[in-house]
Amino acid sequence: MEFYLGGLQLFFDGVNIDGDNYPDGQDGTQVISQTEHCTIDPALVIGLKAGTWFVPKGFLGFRYPPWMRYFGCYVDFSFHRLNFSRDVDSTPINYGGGLLRSFTENKFYSDGHAFTLAFMVSARYGFFPSEQVPFGRLQAYVGVGPGLFIANQDVTLHTRSYRPRKHTFTPYADISPPSSKTSVTVCLVTDAGVRWYFNRRLSLDFFFRYRYAQPSFTYDYINPVSHKPTSFQMNPVLHLYSLNLGLAYHF
Repeated sequence: MEFYLGGLQLFFDGVNIDGDNYPDGQDGTQVISQTEHCTIDPALVIGLKAGTWFVPKGFLGFRYPPWMRYFGCYVDFSFHRLNFSRDVDSTPINYGGGLLRSFTENKFYSDGHAFTLAFMVSARYGFFPSEQVPFGRLQAYVGVGPGLFIANQDVTLHTRSYRPRKHTFTPYADISPPSSKTSVTVCLVTDAGVRWYFNRRLSLDFFFRYRYAQPSFTYDYINPVSHKPTSFQMNPVLHLYSLNLGLAYHF
């Protein structure tokens, strides 16, 4: 059983937002569909691991063949904030037979959280064997497995367009959804780390983690021109990197 803390940095290709394109009633066009090139705030990761190595000692110590001591499995649960920082993006628009060119601006930011439940298989190699820890006090390991990525996002989105004939902008239309949405999707989780055993029961774990996830959120809002219910989708492609430090107790 292990409790760990880590620092998270996220990289992604932009937040794809797919929604309505509609005239503003004058000579501009509001365009909701575009990619928001915002950043994601760094976050603190809190996590818990529970698992076993396939050895005949300790918890679930069945009579495994000797070669299986190099392998194990564990379940991992982690939590962190998932906040997209404020961003203003513009999208060019050609209309009127291509004779006029305008653009739209979206102000976007979003706050949320992410939970990951991962099911991992792992392999290890030991160094510096001792009487207390025959496999080795220093153990390097890798792990890989699928996970459930559960994220919620509370989006704020304002949009406006430029009117080239009048050389002015339309007022910002607030199409922020009234409530947050939750996405549950399968993700990929990989670990690479080293573990130092103080004794048979207690160890310190330092590891790097990478996760790949593609959550999707659908938000309902009122079209500010037609005043009819409509929706837009937010589809970020996330690459999540973290360095983590954990303390484990071995039964």
